[in-house]
Amino acid sequence: MAQIQNQEILIMEKERNNFNFNVRELTYILQGGKENTERNEFYASIIEKEPIFHCQNSIYLSREQKYALGLSQTRKYLQLIKEHNLTREEALVLKNYITEPLGFDTHRSMYTPTLEGQASSEQQQKWLTEALEYNIIGCYAQTELGHGSNVRAIETIAVYDKTTKEFILNTPTLTAIKWWPGGLGKTANYTIVYARLIIDDKDYGVHSFNLPIRSKYDHSTLAGIELGDIGPKLGFDAVDNGYMKLTNVRIPLENLLNRFAKVDPDGSYTKPIHDKVGYATMLAVRASIITGVSKYLARAITIAIRYSTVRRQGYTESGEERQVIDYQMQQYRLFPILATTYALYFTTKFADNIFLQLKKSIAEKNFSPLQEIHATASGLKALTTWLASDAIEECRKCLGGHGYMLACGLPNLFSRIVPACTYEGDNVVLCNQTARYIIKVVQKSLLGENNNSETFKYLRLISNSNKRWQVNQSKDLENFDKLIELFEVRVRYLALKCNKYLTEEVQSGKSPENAWQSINNELTKLAKAHCYFVMVDQFGKQVQQLKSTISIEIYNVLCILFQLFVLYHLDNSDGAMADLLTINFIIGEQVDLIRNQIRYLVNSLRPHVIALTDAFNFPDYLLATPLGRYDGNVYEHLFQLAKQNPMNSKDVHDGYQLHLKELLVKSKL
Repeated sequence: MAQIQNQEILIMEKERNNFNFNVRELTYILQGGKENTERNEFYASIIEKEPIFHCQNSIYLSREQKYALGLSQTRKYLQLIKEHNLTREEALVLKNYITEPLGFDTHRSMYTPTLEGQASSEQQQKWLTEALEYNIIGCYAQTELGHGSNVRAIETIAVYDKTTKEFILNTPTLTAIKWWPGGLGKTANYTIVYARLIIDDKDYGVHSFNLPIRSKYDHSTLAGIELGDIGPKLGFDAVDNGYMKLTNVRIPLENLLNRFAKVDPDGSYTKPIHDKVGYATMLAVRASIITGVSKYLARAITIAIRYSTVRRQGYTESGEERQVIDYQMQQYRLFPILATTYALYFTTKFADNIFLQLKKSIAEKNFSPLQEIHATASGLKALTTWLASDAIEECRKCLGGHGYMLACGLPNLFSRIVPACTYEGDNVVLCNQTARYIIKVVQKSLLGENNNSETFKYLRLISNSNKRWQVNQSKDLENFDKLIELFEVRVRYLALKCNKYLTEEVQSGKSPENAWQSINNELTKLAKAHCYFVMVDQFGKQVQQLKSTISIEIYNVLCILFQLFVLYHLDNSDGAMADLLTINFIIGEQVDLIRNQIRYLVNSLRPHVIALTDAFNFPDYLLATPLGRYDGNVYEHLFQLAKQNPMNSKDVHDGYQLHLKELLVKSKL
């Protein structure tokens, strides 16, 4: 008897036979060139060869088992770094190909960068070398039980004792207990702790201290410190987010990180040359969040599009089962997410560049770019995590019933992104910070001051009066400048409107802070509009810059993605279309033109979606789900994964003897 061919594999092969551009060329664009791509594949192969990093069946593990697995993976990861003699940059690339977060991640992403950014050269000599070798493991204790984004209200105190030349650390209230730091619960033996510096009863504000918390000999908790894990979370099961209570814990004077702020033995205080020098570490983390968001969303859309391609439901006119990807509603749900994913990839390049500029400036003790970069990075962290969390959930729902299984991979990705809407700055709070800077720029522009910022260039013109969008036919919608103009005009309108509202509220007798709170919703919308403009502007610019260096086929498909990102979000995000209608920048006929173009763009993308997701170049082990398999053989592997379920290790479950037998033996059937 002839063997029945796997229809899903055949469907995927047919899709790939229809590609009209070189997927490898697009991968090179996304990963920064041929050399970077081959380097990434080499590191992926290192991880793929190690069974400990294959995590599809980790869905069957308990919380403690996942934590233990994370420690084992970390140990193997460090062994691989030494075995292959990797630099820090290379080790970070290697880490990107580990599917699960590890308990050491905060050490790498926050503890060591804080030492590099805020510790003096002497302090770095003492601690940084040890930290880079993982001979000490650190975390980052800023958030408290009662205070998160409001860093100024932190209650933990560090009182300087002149007689012993020590700081005495306390969490004086219940709400002062440190809460949430990753790695604090069981893993770290050091932490950067943020506390209010008190000298002679004078409060000098929040400063950072390097605090040993566990014995280097047996890992037991040091005197005066109470540590523990905060308990189960929505995700990150391998990470021991912890709590810390401090009672009269003494540390030497030298444990105050003193690259910028200093305390002399006699208690004399030297303040930092800029009050926000500590923001560099935080901004680095926010840049890394934006990068992580793009990769997690790329995994999600790859899984959803591959599964939708091989899944069949209903029938075509010829009587064949229809691929789910060929239903228009599935395309409307998924293809704009694919366009958003590509927008995030280009936004990541922009975010990385501005952070590198800031790092260089701070090293030269030039803090002038800090406020502008902080404003944009804060807003981008907020917008990108919101976009990604909503998009990953939509991808999950597009998987149908299988989307409810942990085995589909999407719940895990969702649980990775959702907390990023809160950690390292609650998104609404961050939007407020972005909006405050925008209003400052507006007010300076109204006073006639020069605005040389490329990011805020839309405020060089301080009026939208009598402007109309010069678009009359679908061909006009291929003009990048016309598309970028939509978001430029909108954010300018919102910025001027919010400034006008604030002025009127203050003139009515409200304090500036109460006036701000009275229009907080509009200000959040303004911050998001600014970040949409940055994303649109950067996506468009970078695609245009590539035109002369890439094949026309890839350029054309990137243009489709850019247009779809712009027009879809114009029509579906925060009332953007309504704002432009309100000021008569666009008219009703143009709205119809935009929506017809969205339909055309979605249809145009259909032949390319497998190629566009293949270009992300994710190996199957990294996607960690049968539904995202490259070869399309989803059902066989989903069935095999179900058979690994520990509940299936016995034919008759113990629950039968304990609970079911008494009921079932009474049956007369």
